Amino acid sequence: MLGTRGIQRATSTVEPGRTGRHVAAQQGQPAGQHGGARHRAPGGRSDQASMRRSNMGLLLRHLKDHAGQSRARVAAETGLSKATTSSLIGDLVERGLVTEGELHRAGSVGRPGLALHLDGRHLCGVGLEINVDYLSVNALDLTGTVLHEATRPIDAAALSVDEVLAEVADLLRSTMRSVRGRGVRTVAIAIAAPGSIDVDTGQVQFAPNVGWRDVPLVKGVGRRLGRTAPPILLENDAKLGAVAEYAAVSHSGVRDLLYVTGDVGVGGGIITDGRLLRGFSGASRVRSATCRSARRGIRARADAAAAGRRWWASRHS
Repeated sequence: MLGTRGIQRATSTVEPGRTGRHVAAQQGQPAGQHGGARHRAPGGRSDQASMRRSNMGLLLRHLKDHAGQSRARVAAETGLSKATTSSLIGDLVERGLVTEGELHRAGSVGRPGLALHLDGRHLCGVGLEINVDYLSVNALDLTGTVLHEATRPIDAAALSVDEVLAEVADLLRSTMRSVRGRGVRTVAIAIAAPGSIDVDTGQVQFAPNVGWRDVPLVKGVGRRLGRTAPPILLENDAKLGAVAEYAAVSHSGVRDLLYVTGDVGVGGGIITDGRLLRGFSGASRVRSATCRSARRGIRARADAAAAGRRWWASRHS
């Protein structure tokens, strides 16, 4: 199994809005509420909101890797203006996603600033992976701490779609109930599934390993969870695996990566210049001969780290 720390950092490294079919997300809204497509008019408030989301994502990713810096230092290292950085940090502090602590003294002249730290301990994202013979779920807070994880064996190919979705919803409910008991609110859910995925509609178009075609997965899971369910996003499992692997090595300067995995079938994802590459109609993968490995849970953990950040960025801009 891939190292937990590398998995937890998934998607927080890839630029916002680049890991879905421009779903403003990896730290924005997950393809609209429950998978609906998003439409923006060019220019005006829409562009400003998009830029603000991107900058918030940039600051959170930076603080995740560089805790304890002052606002001035963060501005210098991210390339944002001091005024923009101060405004965005103020919003993040107000929403409980960033804390300001001790004075930051870096040997510079002038008044020292307060050290900034990523918080978000009271919010979490939940990521769930659907595989042929198991479901795997993880809940992570915004600092990347694993709050809950579980694996449930199933035979997805032998079960009906309704039966699989019922199992998915039940596992998600138990996970959200577990974190709620710790005073943590689930703000978004991400689901990794095999096959060709329409990110905008939340639909599995074709998944031969489980015999699915045109399955409205996000809609089906959302209906079972009820009207109070958090936003749900859907992505291909191999693509999220590529994002997770990239997050584990990006600190060393790697910008391009080819990820190939063997589970039940062979899948792959491509990161180029720090962004997930998508082919025609969003497809950039191959799945063929049957093989197995022990890499369970990778996509679920990758998604959980992203899900919470997508929620706040879309609603607080």
